[in-house]
Amino acid sequence: MTCLCRNGYVQAGVTTFYFDSEIEQPGALRQMGFSKDGKIGKTQVVFALLVDSNKNPLGYRVYCGNYFEGHTFKDMVAQLRQEYCIKQVVIVADRGMMSRANLQLFEEEQLGAGYQFIAGERLKNLSERAKAYLTDLKNYTTVCWKNDDGNEITLRYCTYQFTTKTLIGSYSQSRAEKDKFDRQQRITKAEHLLKQPSQLHKKAARYFLKRTGEATYELDKEKIAQAERYDGFMVIATNATALSPEQVLEKYKDLYQIEQTFRTFKSYLETRPMFHWTDQRICGHLCMCYISFCLLNYLQQRLRAQNIVSSEQAIRRMLVKMQLSKLEQNGNTIYLRSSLDEHTKTMLTAIGLKPPPDMFAEDRITNYL
Repeated sequence: MTCLCRNGYVQAGVTTFYFDSEIEQPGALRQMGFSKDGKIGKTQVVFALLVDSNKNPLGYRVYCGNYFEGHTFKDMVAQLRQEYCIKQVVIVADRGMMSRANLQLFEEEQLGAGYQFIAGERLKNLSERAKAYLTDLKNYTTVCWKNDDGNEITLRYCTYQFTTKTLIGSYSQSRAEKDKFDRQQRITKAEHLLKQPSQLHKKAARYFLKRTGEATYELDKEKIAQAERYDGFMVIATNATALSPEQVLEKYKDLYQIEQTFRTFKSYLETRPMFHWTDQRICGHLCMCYISFCLLNYLQQRLRAQNIVSSEQAIRRMLVKMQLSKLEQNGNTIYLRSSLDEHTKTMLTAIGLKPPPDMFAEDRITNYL
């Protein structure tokens, strides 16, 4: 989810962090639920995060592991209204977040006229008339324009008015090729499953198979043809009339920012798996990871401002090398700093830190903390 806030954007997303445990405790945060990491049988918590367009964290919420992510939407919007006093908001969300109930929040008597949405739409669930229009390339316009980063982009899109919202269909040749490849992979899997009938009753529909008898299946060619019809097409729904189709499509792409943030939490900060049992320890662990992300993101922004590109792993290697040894000799305490390479010196300068001298007395240590 992304929210247009004054002259910037606030993005919000939901993920899950799993535990190395299968034990549930009634009323506790640690519960089994739908895992975004595919960890079936593991307990987890649901984690919702707010960041701006530069991935600066603005706040987070922790929910029970069996809490449906779509239900976090109302709570997070309420947080925006209460804590940030935002009057004009355009919320951008994927299809999983924007359920029918959440879309109803945008009725004027609930959130008010100042709240609008951009949401992914399921093309296959639209009316036949809408699907026919949105999958006909004759209705599409090709435009070239520059995004917020100054990069030139070629777009093929069309608009279609559907009830109280505008549907914006986009077509991409590379997306069509990927859709075709993914479908062929499933067909290949289906042909393999036909040779193992014992596994088919659970997976038939997923792999374009249909039942022809009590225990016999065959490829569903009609379903395959229907899937081909949507190759390369994507539809976004919005009621934000002040934004052009190009702007709507560009802002929807910004959702990758929150996904990148979650990858940092899970991989670089190693937030999961968790090994805590009590709610207090769980919340403390997530709070420490949140603070760590704040510091990491701040450091990366300062480096980017100086045109210094440094990955998360490069920053970790730099920090590991920065060590301070305490030496005591003849009743005197001195500190000996490890040597700094040129890359480390450049990064320290970029964030306004003066490297301490190679060696200094204990009474001078406060000058460098």
